[in-house]
Amino acid sequence: MFAGFRAGYLLRALPTLLRPSEVRARAFLAWETAGLRLDETWRRVYALAATVPGRKLIAGGRPRTAGLRMPVLVLLAENSRAHHAAEVAEEARRTLPQGQVVLLPGATRHSLPLTAPKPLNDRLIDFLG
Repeated sequence: MFAGFRAGYLLRALPTLLRPSEVRARAFLAWETAGLRLDETWRRVYALAATVPGRKLIAGGRPRTAGLRMPVLVLLAENSRAHHAAEVAEEARRTLPQGQVVLLPGATRHSLPLTAPKPLNDRLIDFLG
């Protein structure tokens, strides 16, 4: 990540993080994806994952980009509620001059692979190919 989470995003996530339940996870997902129509099986898996006994929250730090020389692809969800995507893109471009930074249209943080599969796949294939 090239920026911290928005305060509103963290406040919305807090109930699910502190007392996880399927209902809370589904409510957070519905808010985060701004009412996008999502695959019901995927939504169910997301909600069930919140209730796995012994689960641990994993949050990494910001990437260390100073010494990177290889090509880097940064894919961002245009409509992310977690970050201001345009600001994150600007920071990524500034710190990774050799990087490709792409905003995927219509996508949110949790809907990225479902909302924009073709642009996502095209960018990955172009970068890796």
